[in-house]
Amino acid sequence: MTRRPPKPCEGVTAVPGDPNEILSDLNYDPAGGELSFRGVRYLLIRPETVMTFQRVVEGRLGEAAGELLFEGGRAGGRLSTRAYRE
Repeated sequence: MTRRPPKPCEGVTAVPGDPNEILSDLNYDPAGGELSFRGVRYLLIRPETVMTFQRVVEGRLGEAAGELLFEGGRAGGRLSTRAYRE
Protein backbone atom coordinates (compact mmCIF):
# COMPACT_ATOMS: atom_id res chain seq x y z
CA MET A 1 0.00 0.00 0.00
CA THR A 2 1.40 3.37 -1.01
CA ARG A 3 0.99 6.03 1.62
CA ARG A 4 0.29 9.55 0.54
CA PRO A 5 0.88 12.65 2.64
CA PRO A 6 -2.06 13.56 4.86
CA LYS A 7 -4.31 16.43 3.82
CA PRO A 8 -4.97 19.41 6.05
CA CYS A 9 -8.16 18.99 8.06
CA GLU A 10 -11.04 20.32 6.00
CA GLY A 11 -13.06 23.18 7.41
CA VAL A 12 -10.40 24.06 9.96
CA THR A 13 -9.27 27.65 9.95
CA ALA A 14 -6.98 29.52 12.27
CA VAL A 15 -6.80 33.17 13.13
CA PRO A 16 -3.28 34.46 13.89
CA GLY A 17 -2.88 34.87 17.63
CA ASP A 18 -5.93 32.69 18.32
CA PRO A 19 -5.04 29.96 20.85
CA ASN A 20 -6.61 27.47 18.43
CA GLU A 21 -4.18 28.21 15.61
CA ILE A 22 -2.77 24.75 16.36
CA LEU A 23 -5.68 23.44 14.29
CA SER A 24 -4.11 24.65 11.06
CA ASP A 25 -1.19 22.25 11.64
CA LEU A 26 -3.42 19.21 12.12
CA ASN A 27 -3.59 16.76 9.24
CA TYR A 28 -5.95 13.85 8.77
CA ASP A 29 -5.33 10.95 6.41
CA PRO A 30 -8.67 9.13 6.01
CA ALA A 31 -7.11 6.24 4.08
CA GLY A 32 -4.68 5.48 6.88
CA GLY A 33 -6.86 6.78 9.71
CA GLU A 34 -3.98 8.97 10.82
CA LEU A 35 -4.26 12.26 12.68
CA SER A 36 -0.96 14.11 12.85
CA PHE A 37 0.35 17.40 14.13
CA ARG A 38 3.45 18.73 12.37
CA GLY A 39 4.18 15.25 11.06
CA VAL A 40 3.83 13.48 14.42
CA ARG A 41 0.99 10.95 14.70
CA TYR A 42 -1.48 11.36 17.58
CA LEU A 43 -4.42 9.51 19.05
CA LEU A 44 -7.52 11.30 20.25
CA ILE A 45 -8.86 9.65 23.36
CA ARG A 46 -11.54 10.78 25.80
CA PRO A 47 -10.30 11.66 29.30
CA GLU A 48 -12.92 9.30 30.78
CA THR A 49 -11.30 6.42 28.92
CA VAL A 50 -7.89 7.17 30.42
CA MET A 51 -9.34 7.71 33.91
CA THR A 52 -11.28 4.43 33.81
CA PHE A 53 -8.23 2.58 32.51
CA GLN A 54 -6.12 4.01 35.33
CA ARG A 55 -8.70 3.07 38.00
CA VAL A 56 -8.94 -0.51 36.74
CA VAL A 57 -5.17 -0.93 36.50
CA GLU A 58 -4.67 0.63 39.94
CA GLY A 59 -7.22 -1.86 41.29
CA ARG A 60 -5.04 -4.69 40.02
CA LEU A 61 -1.52 -3.28 40.43
CA GLY A 62 -1.94 -0.72 43.19
CA GLU A 63 -0.10 2.59 43.18
CA ALA A 64 2.47 1.26 40.69
CA ALA A 65 -0.14 1.79 37.96
CA GLY A 66 0.07 5.58 38.31
CA GLU A 67 3.86 5.42 38.07
CA LEU A 68 3.61 3.32 34.91
CA LEU A 69 1.19 5.76 33.29
CA PHE A 70 3.46 8.65 34.28
CA GLU A 71 6.46 6.96 32.65
CA GLY A 72 4.42 6.29 29.50
CA GLY A 73 3.43 9.96 29.33
CA ARG A 74 7.02 11.03 29.87
CA ALA A 75 8.21 8.77 27.04
CA GLY A 76 5.58 10.21 24.68
CA GLY A 77 6.51 13.76 25.63
CA ARG A 78 10.18 13.02 25.06
CA LEU A 79 9.43 11.63 21.58
CA SER A 80 7.29 14.65 20.67
CA THR A 81 9.98 17.05 21.84
CA ARG A 82 12.60 15.23 19.79
CA ALA A 83 10.36 15.22 16.68
CA TYR A 84 9.58 18.94 16.92
CA ARG A 85 13.24 19.87 17.32
CA GLU A 86 14.16 18.09 14.07
